[in-house]
Amino acid sequence: MTTVDCAYCGTKMVDPHPYRKFCSSKCRYQARPIAPSRLGSCSRCGCDVQVGEKSAASPSCQGCRRRRPPGHGYRCKCEPCRQTHRDDVNASNRKYREEHSESRSTTWRRLNGRPGRSGSTFEISTARRLSLYERDNWTCAICHEPTSNTYTATDPWSPTLDHIEPQSRALIPDHSDANLRTAHALCNAMRGDDVTRDQDVKSRVLPMLYQGLV
Repeated sequence: MTTVDCAYCGTKMVDPHPYRKFCSSKCRYQARPIAPSRLGSCSRCGCDVQVGEKSAASPSCQGCRRRRPPGHGYRCKCEPCRQTHRDDVNASNRKYREEHSESRSTTWRRLNGRPGRSGSTFEISTARRLSLYERDNWTCAICHEPTSNTYTATDPWSPTLDHIEPQSRALIPDHSDANLRTAHALCNAMRGDDVTRDQDVKSRVLPMLYQGLV
């Protein structure tokens, strides 16, 4: 029985392999040779990077080395690049919401429908949607109360288009103007596909509207 000490931590190893020097992979990783480097700043975005001997003249982070602007593509993991990426995404989402009066996710759900359901795709242009709102005088057809002028995902009183005959009840859904009406997002969600729930939804929504519970 032979005993050998670990080359890094000194732990006793009983009958090890003849070529084994470390007791675990952790010790082998800790004992690896590290190239000399120092902490510096990226010459493009200014984030902290490890500067080696070869890159001492013009150090750059991973995101800048891949020829991407700071914050784009999420290449660099430093906090300045991450924050720049978040600011760019938020600015792009705000611009899209101002131009289309809805978020990108709302547009995708509206154009692509619910996956896995045949005939659930409901495509409608923004101009036609606004014309239907104008036709109904921006008034909910379920509770007969006015809606807001713009759609916001967090606003339950935003205008939406409700199918008088629900899509799930028809073999071929009717997306004509005669089958579409303006409704609050909350009223539309509460009604669902039950064509007899208009009065029930109205009696539940009006107290919430007047008392400001939502």
